[in-house]
Amino acid sequence: MATFRLLGGKPPSFPSLSRSGFRRGRSTTDQLVRLESTVRDGFVRGNHVVSVFFDLEKAYDTTWKYGILRDLHCAVVPQTKFLGLILDSKLNFKAHIDHLRRKCQGALNLLKVVSKMDWGADRPVLLRLYRSLVRSKLDYGCVVYSSARESYLRRLLPIHNQGLKICLGAFRTSPMQSLYIEANEPPLHIRWKKLSLQFALKLRSHRHNPTFETAFNHKFSDIYMKKPSAIPPFAIRVGGAFSQVCTNPDSVAQLTFSITPPWKLVQPVIDLSLSRELSLATPWFETASKEHNE
Repeated sequence: MATFRLLGGKPPSFPSLSRSGFRRGRSTTDQLVRLESTVRDGFVRGNHVVSVFFDLEKAYDTTWKYGILRDLHCAVVPQTKFLGLILDSKLNFKAHIDHLRRKCQGALNLLKVVSKMDWGADRPVLLRLYRSLVRSKLDYGCVVYSSARESYLRRLLPIHNQGLKICLGAFRTSPMQSLYIEANEPPLHIRWKKLSLQFALKLRSHRHNPTFETAFNHKFSDIYMKKPSAIPPFAIRVGGAFSQVCTNPDSVAQLTFSITPPWKLVQPVIDLSLSRELSLATPWFETASKEHNE
């Protein structure tokens, strides 16, 4: 498959549409949203959802996957990691949030080291480090795990606030609203909402993605309305905000990918002779100055 991708074409037998690996316009978030929506729908309808996770290292395209599944002896576990997110049996993401907090705390310790007043980095460098080392961890998977209870999500707020205080050299008692403006960083819940809307807009422009049906053609909205205590899936969580941002979803342009590799594109011919002639002529500001003096 990689050979055909490098040559700019499509393999003779293209894999299932649900596969996202090595495909342009797809990401791990697609699979996470589909799985989370399936589990949420199973919960609200009183059904059981069974997922089997197995990793075939360096043998994805050559191993007889169906034979492995037939002879596989699965062990039921209370939680597992799937594409970087820790999923538990209740899908409350408590374990993932605690794990994410520990990872970010280690990155914050690095920021403390390089933010010394006498020899440390300046504010722009510290903010760049924070966005690459800490905020990137908080961003990954937030489209899914931001559906957790607010009491769990609040555990990540000190990470975000402490990181900005380190970068700005602020006191512990400094008001966070002022620091958000100073650092040009929104609160976490606003950033998570923004990333969710961006992901929904990306799906809207790629209707052949199987996650499109999950996000925009949800089948069990009526059941969630009757059970307000149930955590809704991605389609319901982002639906209201997306309709306000995008009033005409059908007008969103569809993604198109060229099958011609970059090295086969015809290079345009650009005539630069005029720029060379202008460089040899008298500069325009000297001409304008002479006319003004006369």
